[in-house]
Amino acid sequence: MSAATDDGRISVAGLAWLSVQRYPLPAAGLIAGAMPSCGAAPLHAIDMQRIVVPVHDGDAVWLGLTAVSAAGLRVWGVVETAHNGHLKIGSVAAAPMAILAGFPRDGGGLWPFTRRPTVPGAPACRRLLLYLGGSAPALGEDAMVKLSFVRPYEYWRLAGKDPGQPADPAHQFGQYLLG
Repeated sequence: MSAATDDGRISVAGLAWLSVQRYPLPAAGLIAGAMPSCGAAPLHAIDMQRIVVPVHDGDAVWLGLTAVSAAGLRVWGVVETAHNGHLKIGSVAAAPMAILAGFPRDGGGLWPFTRRPTVPGAPACRRLLLYLGGSAPALGEDAMVKLSFVRPYEYWRLAGKDPGQPADPAHQFGQYLLG
């Protein structure tokens, strides 16, 4: 179950708070970890398991998760690319916080979560499926959320809200959760 809040975070199945942080896509197209945030992206829950996130051309995002329980939780992800490919993200612990900066690239580094990559051959992310729980990704639907990375005008159409401006490097905050 997910429910939007006023501060740029969404509760995912009552297990964690999710925040999506924006940053300018690096020219090299690869990252080593979370990039300094330029602010939280607006989020809109379509229903209890589908969330839309506006991602401007030239922008990428990373995800911050904060576990509700002090015991923490584990997070798994599957990226659905623009060409209907599926790339798995390994399990990460969120005890009490975790950052999903991108997804592994063969040969090292991470591909960032972006709709329109700047490097030929880099995958474009259409959706990210997140599974949250204690031990394995074979969890019920209530512990899964689908994040759809959409164009700003699609966000406006679906959410009826302003998608915000592209990430501005003059307003970087560091690698901590905003929102």
